[in-house]
Amino acid sequence: MENRVAALPILAERTAERMAEAEAKIAEAETMLDRPFKHAETLATARAEVERVDAAIAARSDSSCR
Repeated sequence: MENRVAALPILAERTAERMAEAEAKIAEAETMLDRPFKHAETLATARAEVERVDAAIAARSDSSCR
């Protein structure tokens, strides 16, 4: 019991350090959220290509059912 009580200041210090690290990570993540997505244009192009391919597949599927 005495050992646990004696270790409390060390535990409190470690906990405070971990909390400061976590707060720093949160601040960094919030900063990153404010930045525009680096690959937004590439993503938009890829999505448009998927839509084009889906439409082509649907058109083939419709014509083969007739």
